[in-house]
Amino acid sequence: MKAENASNLETHASLHENDSFVELKDGISICYRSYGREADPTIVLIAGLTLQLHYWVPEFVQPLLQAGYRVVVLDNRDIGRSSRHASPPLQRKHLIFGKGRHEGYSLRDMAGDVIGLLDHLGVEKFHVVGMSMGGMIAQEVTSNYPGRVLTLTSIFSTTGSKKAGQPSLKGKLKLMKARPREREHGIAHYLDHVYFIAGTRYKVVEETAKDYAAKAWDRGNGAKAGAGISRQIGAIFNSGDRTPQLRNIKVPTLVIHGDKDPLVNPTGGYATADAIPKAKLVLVPGMGHYISAEVSPMLTDLLLGHVGR
Repeated sequence: MKAENASNLETHASLHENDSFVELKDGISICYRSYGREADPTIVLIAGLTLQLHYWVPEFVQPLLQAGYRVVVLDNRDIGRSSRHASPPLQRKHLIFGKGRHEGYSLRDMAGDVIGLLDHLGVEKFHVVGMSMGGMIAQEVTSNYPGRVLTLTSIFSTTGSKKAGQPSLKGKLKLMKARPREREHGIAHYLDHVYFIAGTRYKVVEETAKDYAAKAWDRGNGAKAGAGISRQIGAIFNSGDRTPQLRNIKVPTLVIHGDKDPLVNPTGGYATADAIPKAKLVLVPGMGHYISAEVSPMLTDLLLGHVGR
């Protein structure tokens, strides 16, 4: 790949450098970054609940650029530097009973944000990759815009069925824990969360995790991030079970899941692969719910083999 791609990615660690914005028709502003040449095939990476576009570490992005792909990452609505929705945040009763607000939005709306961004970039067809909630959004993109997607990769995600992919009790309690109000507490909170979800095989590089958390706090108005995160949870609740629509997906699909995932039980991966015709499931021993620098080369090998076919 051209040297310009490597130098482009070096700024990935900068706080706002390379951040661009698109104003969508519904008034939502989406923050994004684009790496690589515009003429190359595009891979869109969609991050999960609470996570911002810089979650995708260089060890994951760089091999895609070197293989000749353009990579687009984004802040989903209600996180990072993208717009905050006007609807009220969820209350504890919504979290307990798994109910969203009717005035909130859905994962389909978030999928529409992705399509609006790609329309803005002039990208007609693309490969879509999502992790966790991002995998749910990627599923919605693929099922609702079938002529646009070349391949789908769903990483430690699920179908929305209440019978699959449910978090452990400790995982539920972690998700319901009050958000920190101070920067240092926010960094410590994220680090504690990462150690819990990372699994047993792939180590957490503490410096990398702290660096991500510090930038996320500064980019995403950390003390006030909780309201947007709760609305994202509401979008998951509002979207229900996607199993029937997943059965209509025709594009090549790769489902990746760790067998030590405490947030989305591996049954979510099995259910996703069962629902999508001819989907391939890869269960990764020892991987949890965290894409570390150490696990990234294995994941990108799987991804490149998938999109290459």
